[in-house]
Parts: sequence; structure tokens; C-alpha cells
Amino acid sequence: MDIKINLNKLIGLLTLFGILLLETQFFHLITLTYNNSYRKHLIVFIIAISFFLLLNKFIGYHKFKFNGFVLSFFIIFIIDFLISLYRYNLDIITLFLNSNHYLIIFASYIIVYCMNAIGKNLVLKVFMVFTLISSVLLITQYLLFPSTGFFLAIENQSNFRFGSLRITQGEGLINIVTVLSFGLLLNRDTKSKILPLLTFTFGFLELFLVQKTRMAILCVVLACLVLLIIKYFKNIGKTYLLFILMVFLVFLLQHLGILEKYLSSFTSNSYSFSAQNRNEAIAFYLGQLKEYIIFGMGFPPLDSVLVKGYSGTFYKDDVGIIGYLNTFGTVGLVWYIVLLIALLKVLIKSMILKTVSYNFETLGLVMYVIFTSGTLIITDPQRIIALPILLALFHNNYSFNKDYQKNQRGEIDENRKKLV
Repeated sequence: MDIKINLNKLIGLLTLFGILLLETQFFHLITLTYNNSYRKHLIVFIIAISFFLLLNKFIGYHKFKFNGFVLSFFIIFIIDFLISLYRYNLDIITLFLNSNHYLIIFASYIIVYCMNAIGKNLVLKVFMVFTLISSVLLITQYLLFPSTGFFLAIENQSNFRFGSLRITQGEGLINIVTVLSFGLLLNRDTKSKILPLLTFTFGFLELFLVQKTRMAILCVVLACLVLLIIKYFKNIGKTYLLFILMVFLVFLLQHLGILEKYLSSFTSNSYSFSAQNRNEAIAFYLGQLKEYIIFGMGFPPLDSVLVKGYSGTFYKDDVGIIGYLNTFGTVGLVWYIVLLIALLKVLIKSMILKTVSYNFETLGLVMYVIFTSGTLIITDPQRIIALPILLALFHNNYSFNKDYQKNQRGEIDENRKKLV
């Protein structure tokens, strides 16, 4: 029995490590044709193997809170898959390769199993270590690029912004774990804050210096500000200290000339063209829904996804929830909205029970997901790794609330017995 239990744990942990290694492309050291920012074939493959090996554990004692959401999303995916198979006259293999990244949602079962097996904190440390290493390597690549060129396996080697190299590779894991690590810094039960602090620092630096994605930076900052307000809104002294630190950071960025580049980019011609292109893309993708309003466009051939507009090429992953709506229609949109409501209900329960002080990372994640829904939705292929992480952590938060309520009832019953 012990051997079997240890084997199950080993399968779960190896799968988790495999997912993260493939997501980071072995820390950006090798180029994988079948697994990169937009293709997740190998990740889906190892998730499928692990899922069936551990199926008895997933349907066992630890019932997954968001099981209904995963299964309903899978049903929507299958319906869209069958419709696309008929509508676009594609062979089943090509269609599956174009769309299988959505099946990464099943990784939530594996993450939950690992949390039950070795604990939430240890699993989060694994996420942070991978993110920290990835961030440091990408920052090093950015800094050394003028003198050494590329030493990492970067997919898009012709991407520049503000006159310097821009790398968006790895954004899905780095951005969400950056927010997650900031939440852990605020948690009451975080024993050592060194790893979360390093992960947040280098993760944010990577986002700011290397990715240079303005909306992602804004959403990360807003999510962290929400956490700080909820954590310290009653403590005037700490609020003033945080304000002073933020003012100092702004002056530092301004002195280095970085802030000026970001602010001027919003009035530059390139930003105007980018905004115009995005507006054209939104109009185009919404226009396609007139005929396919219920289940959306599904998964058309890749050539038909890239449409040339007046200001540039249209990409679904540039228009956030509009691109998601274009793919899955109103049925998918309803699923997404109901999911957000379910996540917020868990958070409201945490607020009422005052257990949020042990789960600030989930509050930060849902804020980040809401803020990024407009342009950087987590169902896009390069960011979809965030979806199973989100579901697994909210399942853990839900379970924590239930255990906390049971303990409270137990204490009340004990006090009643003493009175009798």
C-alpha cells in the first residue's frame, strides 16, 4: 500500500515538473517544435497520461470544487471541435493540434492532487523556483543581448520595443506567479518570505524590462495595490510607508529614463497604430459572431485566423475576451462569467470568515484575471497555464474555508459542553 501511495505521489510530482519544464521550454534553453508559446502538444500529452494513471485519486475522497467547470468546459470544447470538423472540412489530427491547448485545464486535477500529497506551500515553492530561474535567465539575456546576441532559444528574435529587445516568451507562468508571490508575502502563515520576495522582484523586473507589455504591467500593479489596500487599509503608518516607497520607485524609474519611455509610448505613432489595429480586430471578430453567435467560430484553419487589416494583422490573443467569445460564442462567455462569479463567492466567504489573511495569493490572482480579461485573457494559448493554477488554488481556498468552519463549530460545541 505504501509503495502504491508513493508511486502515485511520484507520478503527480513528475507530471507537475514535466508541465513546468515544457512550459518554460527547459528554461528557454531548447526550441521545441511541438511545445512552445502557442503549441502545447507535449504538455497535453503528459497531462493525459497522468490523468488516467491517477484517475482513481481524482474521483476519490478529495472532491474537486471546480469539477463541474472543468467538465462543462470540456463539453463545450468537444461541441466546438465537432462543429469545426464539419464546418472547415479539416482532418481530425490537424484540428486537434490547432486546439488542444484548451485541454490544459485538466492540469488543475494534477495540481490539486500534488497539493493534497505534499501541501500547498511546497507546490507554490515549485512554481516560484521555476518562475525565478526563468525570470533571471530572460533578464540576463536582455542585458547581454547587445554584446553577446542570443544565447537562449528565443522564438521571436526580431521583436523590439523602446529601441531594445523585447521577449514575451514565458509570460503565462511569470506574470501570474509574480502576483501569486506578492500575495504570499502578505499571508499570515508564510514562514520564510525570501523566495516569494525574490520571485516577485525578478518576476516584475522581467515583466517591466523584458516583456514590456503595458497592459500586463498595469494589471499586475493594480492587483498588488488591491492586496495592499485590503491588507493595510486600517494601518495608517504602513499605508504612508507604502506610499513613500511607491513615490521613491516612480522617481527612480523616471531618473533611469524608463518611465519616460513607457509614458511617451502611449502618445507615439506606433501606439496609435496598435490601438487602431486592435479596434479593427475587435470589430472584425465581433462581426463574425453574427452568424455563429451560440458556439462561436470554433477552431478554423490557422491561415484564416491571421487576417490582414488596415493597420496590421489581426490576432485573437490581442483582443482578450473578444477573441475568446469569437472562439466559443455566448455559451463560452456564460461559462467564463459564471466561473468568475464562483471564484468571487469563494473570496467573499474568505472575507466573512477572515481567512483571506491566509490566502492573499488567491485574491491577487482573481483580481489579475479580471483586470486582464479585456486584452490578455488567460484562455489564450501563451497564458493558459494560469487557468489550472487558478482553479487549483481556489479549490484549496474553498477547502481551507470548510475546515476553518468545522474547527469553529467544534470550538463552539466544546464551550457549550463546558457550560452544561
